[in-house]
Amino acid sequence: MRRLGMRVAVCSYPGSCANPGDLAALRSWARTVLTARSSAKEPAVDEVVLVLDELATDALVSGGVCRAASLSFTADGVRAEVTANRRSVAVPATRRWSLIPVLASRWGRRPGAAGVRMWATIARTTVAAPA
Repeated sequence: MRRLGMRVAVCSYPGSCANPGDLAALRSWARTVLTARSSAKEPAVDEVVLVLDELATDALVSGGVCRAASLSFTADGVRAEVTANRRSVAVPATRRWSLIPVLASRWGRRPGAAGVRMWATIARTTVAAPA
């Protein structure tokens, strides 16, 4: 992800998810990364972990493998991204794709050389000033 004039910190998951048992390690990694970077303005850790898990689960349920996963920290929030080793970018009519638009401010899917890249940005929270 490149943004002109904007700093982006990317943390890449060191493995892949080839079966449902691998998802627990992905969630644990995400929680560790998010907790280490947490601040009052970052999105809720649980929301980001849930979105990343749903993206990776979609890769597995659709008969593929989650080849890569990452979390990117921008001025907008946190972007969870997964690359699945399949070609179809069709959005499945499942519960997970009804959750993502609720939790994410933006999301999408696009084909690439390595497969389908699915992403969702969870916006930074607005911290109200104390009364």
